[in-house]
Amino acid sequence: MAGLGVRRISVGGALALAAWTGFTRAAQKLKSEGSFAGFANLVSYTDINGFFVTDYGTRQSDRRRSAKASG
Repeated sequence: MAGLGVRRISVGGALALAAWTGFTRAAQKLKSEGSFAGFANLVSYTDINGFFVTDYGTRQSDRRRSAKASG
């Protein structure tokens, strides 16, 4: 899609809804069954932190390239 000139795709509030859905289902299972099964297969803190570190680095590189191109 990038080859066609697509720069971004909007998902609206879908990512927030996905997070809230996971939260709600895990909380309901904990309340109704006393089960922690809703917490199975969570993304690790290491993976989350790695995502943010990588994303930050990418945005910094993009900013530097943009500044060079315009200056």
